[in-house]
Amino acid sequence: MGQYILVIPSSPVEGQAGAYNSWYGGQHLADLLKVPGVQVASRYEAQALTDDVPPAEFLAIYQIETEDPQGVLAEIVRRSETGEIGLSPALDMSSVKIWLYQAL
Repeated sequence: MGQYILVIPSSPVEGQAGAYNSWYGGQHLADLLKVPGVQVASRYEAQALTDDVPPAEFLAIYQIETEDPQGVLAEIVRRSETGEIGLSPALDMSSVKIWLYQAL
């Protein structure tokens, strides 16, 4: 089985941090963990270390084990489109990026 991490930075809409964090921690992580292949979900908050500004306030990392990473990503998209993975109006979609890394 291939081992991957899905790295997703994101930020809340201005003034919606409470709703964003409630949704992300209370619903979104659980929704993603229902997707076959997604093994672990964790979140991190950006901390000031240097003058470089992180791309978003928060970072989610999903550990995925699969032989078909594109299939897992397609299933996440499908579930998002059908509402099985709900999105929150508190999520600033312009802050969202999606990167996939494979373990060496």
